[in-house]
Amino acid sequence: LTEDSFDPPPGFDAEKLLSDPFGFVHENEPFIARITFDEDQARYITEREWPEGTKIIDNADGSIVLTVTTSGKFELIRWIMGYGSAAEVLEPDWLRMEIAEELARMNDRYAHV
Repeated sequence: LTEDSFDPPPGFDAEKLLSDPFGFVHENEPFIARITFDEDQARYITEREWPEGTKIIDNADGSIVLTVTTSGKFELIRWIMGYGSAAEVLEPDWLRMEIAEELARMNDRYAHV
């Protein structure tokens, strides 16, 4: 404990900052991501507590579409990839492309097995 003090920057909102489900490291401006999850993974997404503004749409085939706002690109990519082929980024296009590029690098690494 010290006697040092500081004034938070104007507009600083700790609750809003900490509500980002993937933004532990705030590396980007917030963006909206839409991801579809197959039926067998949908319950793991719907059971999670999401911040206000997150939307989950149920599809007739049992799959879901998650719409979430985050600034944690790196964390979000790793989380999505953890679901393997049961998850697909619908938008934004640049996020889809980054995951496709990572998958291509992975394929190159394992192509010689």
